[in-house]
Amino acid sequence: MKPLRLFKILSICAGLFFGFTVQSQTLGLTHYNPEVSEGYTLFSTPSQHVYLIDNCGEKINEWTTTTNSQFTAYLFPNGNLLKMGRFNNTSFLGGGASGLLEIYSWEGDLVWSTIYSDENQHLHHNVEILPNGNILLIAWERIGAEEVLAAGRLGVDNDGLWSEKIVEIRPFGTDSYEEVWVWRAWDHIIQDVDSSLSTFGVIADHPNRIDLNLGTLNDGDWLHFNYIDYNETLDQILISSRALSEILIIDHSTTTAEASSNTGGLAGQGGDLLFRWGNQANYNKGDEGDQKLFGQHNGTWIEEGKPGAGNITIFNNGAGIPEGEFYSSIVEISASPINYTYQLEDGIYLPFDVEWTYTADPPQEFYGQRISSCQRQINGNTLINEGTNGRYFEVNAEGALVWQYINPHSQQGILSQGDNPANNATFLIQKYPLDFEGFEDKDVSPKGPIELNPSTSICLSDVETQEILTIDPILQNPSNGCLLAHSPVPFEENFELFSSNGKKLMKGIIRANQKVDLSNYQSGLYFVLINKKMFKLILE
Repeated sequence: MKPLRLFKILSICAGLFFGFTVQSQTLGLTHYNPEVSEGYTLFSTPSQHVYLIDNCGEKINEWTTTTNSQFTAYLFPNGNLLKMGRFNNTSFLGGGASGLLEIYSWEGDLVWSTIYSDENQHLHHNVEILPNGNILLIAWERIGAEEVLAAGRLGVDNDGLWSEKIVEIRPFGTDSYEEVWVWRAWDHIIQDVDSSLSTFGVIADHPNRIDLNLGTLNDGDWLHFNYIDYNETLDQILISSRALSEILIIDHSTTTAEASSNTGGLAGQGGDLLFRWGNQANYNKGDEGDQKLFGQHNGTWIEEGKPGAGNITIFNNGAGIPEGEFYSSIVEISASPINYTYQLEDGIYLPFDVEWTYTADPPQEFYGQRISSCQRQINGNTLINEGTNGRYFEVNAEGALVWQYINPHSQQGILSQGDNPANNATFLIQKYPLDFEGFEDKDVSPKGPIELNPSTSICLSDVETQEILTIDPILQNPSNGCLLAHSPVPFEENFELFSSNGKKLMKGIIRANQKVDLSNYQSGLYFVLINKKMFKLILE
């Protein structure tokens, strides 16, 4: 049969922007626009389950892990799942405490598992898969109270400090690993209160070191790293510190010995900070009015091949914004190094201004108080995880919504469509392109929505064009509507009619120049699907 061509169209809008928002749905896919980036989205839930879904909100794969947790999950290039889990350690009871690291096959079998936790160290928050298959992880490192005070901190409780370290491990066997590289924040501290100590210095003259007296003095988790990212081109690591409201960059090209010093590596600065941004008052430059980040998460480099490649995107949670309002934003900055080093002006790391930002309208409609993430997509969209609310959404470069999904799996289990979503927080989500090598030879067929009792809704993933069809003006009548498709050539096609909120109302056959009676439906906006094309239909 020849392709259907509809004529007597009142307006044809190439690239017309519209999408379905299904107001009656509280879970799963609630908004879809064809401008959404192609791919599958991976997310963990506050249960034992991790899901991979398509843009229609249908499950592509599911893993059942050993512990309830909403921690980071990533895919290896072979399709295996790397998942953080919870190992209870009463010595480290802070937010984001993990301790357990596991690898599952695509089919869900546990193939490797290890515990990175003892009385002096504990895995937490986030990990990163390196190109060589090794894993970077964040771990708290206990520094005893006596050593902390001797280094020049003005106060500490008896438990000492939970400092931070970044560790690269090489997994082997079914439960073993080898530490191949370590960086310790404790090796790069400075203080300006006791000139008799080796840690003494003028803090503003050493922005590449961390002021030991930052934060609440009796708070052991004084740095609270919550995310790491790796840049293979630069061989550098990006760190997000929620406690400092800053992102930091360190050199991974060093040896472990060099990482404990201030020499060596491609940048020649050892393990000292190469860059920091978001809160320059931390190194005694500027004041509170200059602060850009507030309790942020998920600082990541934009990957090669994506708009803004080499820039950094950050989920700026908004904790403590001076306006006193509660809202989050996505921030993109350009921090381009020269010969692996970053530029300062008047002792302040550049840039002063951001490249791009996203906030809601009004701003208070978008607020992830904690956790949360963002990820630039190949088409220039940005995928956002409003983590505390389990809300995932994608916006285009102008900030317009093109996709939205509400996590239907809470701490209590899978929710039913129409339930009020709660306790469905998600730390991080990742979208993988359809041609990701880990999907080769895998079953990636859609397996239905995750939520119970799913509503009939529509996903426009197969829409080839967007056109507007109105009924023949001669026939328009508030009490006697119809669907009429004029064509100079005969055709016969299946059609489906949907309400404005995406509910399927009827299906049938439409023929050229023959009326389909819709007089039983009230006047208003409807949508008609014909031959994989979506048309707007206005009954008056």
